[in-house]
This record gives sequence, C-alpha cells and structure tokens, in this order.
Amino acid sequence: MQFEVGEQLREPIGSVHSYQIDEQVDLGEEGELPVRGKVDFVKTRRGLLVTGDLEAQRQVPCDRCLVTFNLLLPFRLEEEFLPTVNPVVGGTLPPPEDETTFTINERQVLDLTDALRQYILLAVPLKHLCRPGCLGLCPRCGYNLNQGPHTCPKD
Repeated sequence: MQFEVGEQLREPIGSVHSYQIDEQVDLGEEGELPVRGKVDFVKTRRGLLVTGDLEAQRQVPCDRCLVTFNLLLPFRLEEEFLPTVNPVVGGTLPPPEDETTFTINERQVLDLTDALRQYILLAVPLKHLCRPGCLGLCPRCGYNLNQGPHTCPKD
C-alpha cells in the first residue's frame, strides 16, 4: 500500500492529507487480510506522522467450540515515517538512529504495508472466542454445547 508523498513533504508543518483504505494486506504465512479505515498523514518537522483507526478481519476457529467465525481486529495506527532523501534539495539524509523507524524511500513513496502488518499481528488476541460466553465442547462426546442441551451418557 504505497503513497506518493513528495509534495506533502514540501508543505508546511501541520498540513494534513487523509486517505480511505480498503485493501488487502499480505501477512506472509498468515495470508492476506482485508483492511479498512481512514488514515491521516500529518507533516511534522522530521517527516510524516501517520495516524488512523483501522480494522482487519480474518476467519479463525473458536478455541473453545472449533466453529469458524469472522474475527474483527480493530487497531489504532500511529507511526512517524522519516524521509531518506531531503525533499527540497534531493541529498541523501543520514539513516534514523533507531533502525526500527519506518522510512519514506528515495522516490518519496511511503509504503504502509509493513506497519499495517505489524499492527494487525499485535491486534490478534491470544484466545479466539466466537463469543464471550462460548460454552465449548462436551469433554465426553465433543458435542458443541452452544447448540443447546444434549444427552451425553454420564459415567
């Protein structure tokens, strides 16, 4: 998910550009997930601050009853992207001190893909439940207890 930001990097500090996102993000082995929401690119003294409220969605099995359901993953994106080339004179800039800082490439293209991937992976809960009160499976016969009472022989 790439954005040309050369013009915005030359605008005054505080200038804002907003974008709607409705695209697939590749998570590697996890596959692709749809991501939707709005992001704002705000010009800062050093680069562009990208903020937004987004959500991804994926199909997962419930950890209690094993029924597959759509898991909604809302997350708040907030990262500053720094240019690698001076947007006014074109000279190469020194790399950021923190090597985990997101950068804007030499063509002044900001790629959100890696940041979105990281935020989505952090939004995934440790336990996937189809609903908060999921009853799970009968430990004797494996019946899905969410489907109502059943007649499991008791020992």
